[in-house]
Amino acid sequence: MDRPAIGPRLSRRGAAAAVTALIDALGRSTLLAGMPPALVGAIAAAVEPVGIGGGEVLFREGEQSDALYFVLSGRLRVQRALSGGVRVIAEIVAGESVGEMAALTGDIRSATVVAIRNCRLARLKRAALERILGEHPQFLAPIAVLLARRLGGAGRAGQVRKAASCLTLVPGSEGVDAAAVAAKLGAALGRHGTVAVVGAADAPATDFADWAQTLEARHDYILFVGGGETADWSALCLRQADMVLVCADPARPPPARRTIPDWANVGLVLCRDEAAAAHTGDWLDAFPGAVHFNLRPSVAGDCERLARLVSGHGVGLVLGGGGARGMAHIGVLRALAEAGIPVDRVGGTSQGALVAATAAIGWDYKTMLEVFGAFRDNNPTSDFTMPRISLIAGKKAERALQAQFGQRRIEDLPLDFFCVSSSLTSGQAHVHRRGLLWEALRASISIPGIFPPVARDGELLVDGGVLDNLPIGPMRQRGAIKVIAVNVTFAKGLAPRRVRAQRRPSLFRWGKTAETGYRLPSIVQTLMHAGTLNTVGRLDALRSAADLFIEPKVDAFRLLDWGRVEDIAEIGYRAAKEALARWARASQATSSNENGAPLS
Repeated sequence: MDRPAIGPRLSRRGAAAAVTALIDALGRSTLLAGMPPALVGAIAAAVEPVGIGGGEVLFREGEQSDALYFVLSGRLRVQRALSGGVRVIAEIVAGESVGEMAALTGDIRSATVVAIRNCRLARLKRAALERILGEHPQFLAPIAVLLARRLGGAGRAGQVRKAASCLTLVPGSEGVDAAAVAAKLGAALGRHGTVAVVGAADAPATDFADWAQTLEARHDYILFVGGGETADWSALCLRQADMVLVCADPARPPPARRTIPDWANVGLVLCRDEAAAAHTGDWLDAFPGAVHFNLRPSVAGDCERLARLVSGHGVGLVLGGGGARGMAHIGVLRALAEAGIPVDRVGGTSQGALVAATAAIGWDYKTMLEVFGAFRDNNPTSDFTMPRISLIAGKKAERALQAQFGQRRIEDLPLDFFCVSSSLTSGQAHVHRRGLLWEALRASISIPGIFPPVARDGELLVDGGVLDNLPIGPMRQRGAIKVIAVNVTFAKGLAPRRVRAQRRPSLFRWGKTAETGYRLPSIVQTLMHAGTLNTVGRLDALRSAADLFIEPKVDAFRLLDWGRVEDIAEIGYRAAKEALARWARASQATSSNENGAPLS
């Protein structure tokens, strides 16, 4: 059932100002941008004001309804019921609308919409919509475009969370100073816009909502500092936040009783030193679904990274699999560092996961070359075995991973990291965001038939390239972020090479046949290429899903060319420099285009 309209009594002057503000807000909305003033005015005259507090439900899945809503301020979460929980579909922010389909068709609601924070909405009922469409038929065009995009899944693949402008910081552990974190974060956000950091002492005794609305109108970012003895103040701040940042010490366990409401968007800011912490996993369990940020007080760049990520200015780097060709990723990282483009999140598949892991730890270009150059003398894919389960025993690779990454856990890495494997049990991609780093990497590189599968939590896991060799979607799921994707899988695939036919095949000329005159690829080549076919067929879609797509020309190298690390890395470096130069030129030419904004 739709919520009743609300609205305070206003003087004539106040009413006129409110109408002007409403027309201005509607005119800037996605649905009405560029529409004639007469249409905007007609909608402004027909809508009803609706207020909803953080945690309240606007409408529920399965309800009958006949209205659409324009979001004037605040943030809503769209979710659908699943067995045992809910699936978050999208976030709707100020300037957007929700409920268009039901308003046009009169059908039941297809999803539940919950307020993440206090919201002001404008409701347009179906009868009014039909009347306005009769008078202004051009209004149907933007509605149809919006619905087509939503039904077709257009937009950035997998992206649900959107950039936050209003944040509330609260202490989650004793001894953690949320006000100090807010001060550093405010200084870092100052690079991206105007900032107000406010505490309980700054708030008025009454009319908090109007005061907060004025603050938002005057600043790009608002940081409310909650916690302490002022429980009422903290409750107000929680209902005003796009995201609640819980500042915690991962060396201590979380409190037994959670004080943050379930409907809030939560980010965990884990204030830590360089060492692993005993209770990182406990904090993640206490706030399921929360993104987390590792903040080292001694590292100035960590707070800058936090600011970029929460405000939507972060950069995520996705590295694809491709055997030894994946060494090109090392050169890409070098080019990004030289260009001053910070990498804030990193993820990958197979060989891309290995390079991404070294970036997440913080290794530099020289260290990466040394580590992966060791493959030249100690090939991790050379321990062949009786092929009952796989061609390679996998013990050498396993020992190498343990030696390089030790007991590091994914959730404790300085950079947010993930890697992807493929589950033979569920038939779905498995995204590793927690656990021992080496174990996750072992699963991600386990090419079916070459390496044994990894048994973990009741699943058999193999190379992530089988289902998602370039995992842009999982990167988008972590929040509003610009994505650089690097593909080292070539599009033309694997083909037989014609040779002079032999009269009779022999063991020493295996692969040449008298019938065809072709030399066939080895079993290792066949299996490695088969594991990346998923990417070859999706290259066009992947290119459009990334903000910057880099494709080093590594076709001349074999998938097992471990002795050519420096040469392959150099090709990745040159390809990245060329791609970044093109990006910079395009950014200058389309500076007004949101997706063309510079990455740095």
